[in-house]
Amino acid sequence: MLRSANGTPVADPGWPDEMLLDVSTAAKRARIAAVMAATIDRCSAKGFEAVEFDNLDSYSRSHHAFGLGADLALAVLLVARAHSDGLAAGQKNTPELGSRG
Repeated sequence: MLRSANGTPVADPGWPDEMLLDVSTAAKRARIAAVMAATIDRCSAKGFEAVEFDNLDSYSRSHHAFGLGADLALAVLLVARAHSDGLAAGQKNTPELGSRG
């Protein structure tokens, strides 16, 4: 979880009950992807055709704790796992980044 300088969790301003994940380092992204892998695997086992990952634009609300590149690096990990499970992957936020995906 992303924390402010005083240690409190950073909430999404539009969704105050949702805390931002800290994707600032490769190690943190790997841990997040490992947790998400179990959910992706369950979707595949239940016969889903696709998964949709939300909040991959959290860099824009992270108060500069990490940038767009960190969010995209997490997306690469999640999409690779989805594809390895035979699932399509989508992301509804920040459509202007579509050409970068």
